[in-house]
Formats: sequence, structure tokens, C-alpha cells
Amino acid sequence: MAFESKTELKARVATNKLEANLLNNMIDSMVSLESDGDLVVDGDVQADSVTTSLVTTDALIATTADINGGTIDNTAVGATTPASVTATEMKVGNIRISDTVTAIGMNCEYDGADWKAVANGYCEYTLFDEATGLTSVYKTDIVASAGGTVTGDFNKVFERDRHGNTAEGGATLSGLTLDNAYSYKFNGLMCTQVDRVTGVCYTYHNAYLTGGTSLSLANTGSYCSYIVQTGSVFAIRQSTLVASAIAQPMIMTITITPS
Repeated sequence: MAFESKTELKARVATNKLEANLLNNMIDSMVSLESDGDLVVDGDVQADSVTTSLVTTDALIATTADINGGTIDNTAVGATTPASVTATEMKVGNIRISDTVTAIGMNCEYDGADWKAVANGYCEYTLFDEATGLTSVYKTDIVASAGGTVTGDFNKVFERDRHGNTAEGGATLSGLTLDNAYSYKFNGLMCTQVDRVTGVCYTYHNAYLTGGTSLSLANTGSYCSYIVQTGSVFAIRQSTLVASAIAQPMIMTITITPS
């Protein structure tokens, strides 16, 4: 429907008839349509605003749209002109991206209180902590049921800090005092450290080296030790006391040099 004159046309569809009334002259053309049933227009429709309970159309081009409900099914969104999407949660297959906890879930989704399995199977989610800079990965060790809460079945399997240091097998970086002199890799009570400058590798048991001081991973119940090769010298050192929260004094127990 096209109108060249600068007038207001009010039309109403009722009982299979289109009733139109030409109103007062206006600065800009205006068309007002009312319908008791379906309204079918073969040509283009341009409107500044549309208020309706339901619109069925084969094609819609809108430069500005505010959609607060409904669904878009089996349709590529942004396939021609990719841009950005702002949302509190996104679903792609069994992957869930949730801004509520800054996490990405594999076969699980966060409902605001708990993680729920999307389908029967194992679940995993990756969590980023803005305050600490830690990225942690949690996995289930048993098969979860679709729709069931899996919070209690998650175990931490990996953690990485902003320097690239890692902890595996349930070990954690949280609360450890680390420096930039070494690359750290924790696994349980074991710690492998590599000097970033010299490349010298230390293998610690129940301890790690930071700022030139050996600190324990478990404060009680076990001694601490480390193995290191510096140049041609291979050495093993062990703590003199059961581990505590303070620095661990290490003594040389074995030194091996080329014969």
C-alpha cells in the first residue's frame, strides 16, 4: 500500500471488507489499520511503530527492534552480517554460556542456584574468577541424569592462574604465594618448578619454592624434599622437621657428581 499525498488514512478490516476513511490533512502521511482477524498485505509495509499480539510474515527487515518475548526457531541469526549478542545465557547444543557465574557449561546449565544436567552423561564447566584471575575446570566422575542437579558430583580437575601456572588432579593454586621467577605445575603434594631464566628444573614433594624459600603444601603430617640438577650436579634435599606453615629448612642428603 502506497500513499503519495500528505494525508492520514484510517482503514479497518472487518467481515472481509476494507473500510477506509480519509481524515484531516497532516504534515506526513499516516496509515492506521485495524483488523478483527488476519491482515494480509501483498506489498511492502513501512511503519514507525507496530503494536500487535501476533505477526506472521515471510520476511521482515527492521533497523531497530526491541523484542522482549517469543522464540526464533530454525533460523540463522546474524549469518549474513555477524555482529554481537548481549545475553545473560546462551545455548548452543549442549553447551551453556552463563554470565550469572561467568562460566561455560558442557552438558550442564546453571539455573541461578545449581548446575543441572542438560542430557544424560558426564558434565563439565569452566569457571573464571574475576577477583583472583583463576580459571578452574570442574567435571563429574559419574553419569548425571538429564534435568538433575549435579553440584555435589563436580570435582575440580584443573586450575590455571594469570601467569600460566597450573594445578591438576584436585590440587589448587588458591592461597599459594607464587612469584614470577618460576613456572609452577602442581599435582597433589607434588610440584614441578622450572626457573624461567636458567631452565633449571626442581621436583618438590610436599613443598614449593617461592622467593628463595621452600614452603610446605600440607602443613602437617609429612616431611618435605626436592630433587634438582644444576649443571653436572644432581642433588636431593630433605626437610629436618615435619612440615609446618613456616619455611622448611632443607639439608643435603644426596649429592651426585660425575665420577
